[in-house]
Amino acid sequence: MEALSAALRRLWRGGRPDVVHAHHWTAVLAARSAAPGVPVAQLVHGAAMEAGGGRGAVERAVLRDVDRVLVTSVEDRRRLFAAGVEPDRLQIVPATVDTDEFRPAGPALRRGERPRLVALGGLGLRSGAEYAVRALTGVPAAELLLAGGRPAGEPDADRDRLFALATRCGVANRVRFLGPVGRVDVPRLLRSADVVVCPAPYWTTGFGALEGMACGCAVVSAQVSAHTDLVVDQVSGLVVAPRDAAALARGLRTALKGRSRSQALGLAGRNRVEAAYRRAHGVEALDQALDRARARSAVAG
Repeated sequence: MEALSAALRRLWRGGRPDVVHAHHWTAVLAARSAAPGVPVAQLVHGAAMEAGGGRGAVERAVLRDVDRVLVTSVEDRRRLFAAGVEPDRLQIVPATVDTDEFRPAGPALRRGERPRLVALGGLGLRSGAEYAVRALTGVPAAELLLAGGRPAGEPDADRDRLFALATRCGVANRVRFLGPVGRVDVPRLLRSADVVVCPAPYWTTGFGALEGMACGCAVVSAQVSAHTDLVVDQVSGLVVAPRDAAALARGLRTALKGRSRSQALGLAGRNRVEAAYRRAHGVEALDQALDRARARSAVAG
């Protein structure tokens, strides 16, 4: 943190910033050390809300001191309010998507006859990929494509763990590990999907669901964090209980019942993105949040 503070002091020799937008509590402390009294808005990610022990106490103390606390969902705002952050300092700045890049029309990856399920959240424990693998036992005709992890040929403990799970579940022949997917290829991958699976167990930015909806895909998501705002159950997707492979399997089977059902969910999802989650919506919300951080700092000063 000292190195970051020193770097910020050098950067700001010509004049301190009007406001600092931080993404981690250590960045908040570094900014305050480099320019005491500078207005700070902090975007809170899932790790900050899940941290426990001494580190969690420090993070929550920092949050109670910044001028504006930014979250991506109503659920995250509720959790931070419960942790002691004043409600008038909490503001939702939703995740957004480039609706020109992520759109229903465009090239798609080749596919076979199997119904295709795609998950973008990576392979780690926070991704919930294990629940998607387990759920595949209840969707016997489908294949599951998992994006993320290390490239093929490189050691990857998460990939090994999930492959072993798929083998035990008898679905290893229907699970494909794609490794890292380049940003330009993500829309092509999503357009090839029948359903985008979003099984995050506790916290998520919601980008996988958001990008799937923007591409006109049916989405089945766990009811956590940003998903609770993004996905309207039975309208723009299906919402299921988190950390429940059986519930996820039921949702996937429902979404795959007839092409007209998945198309209707995908169309509603695209409409929801255009109405509330385009890039312009995020820029407007962030500008407002930073303005309020400056205003609060001026009053406090």
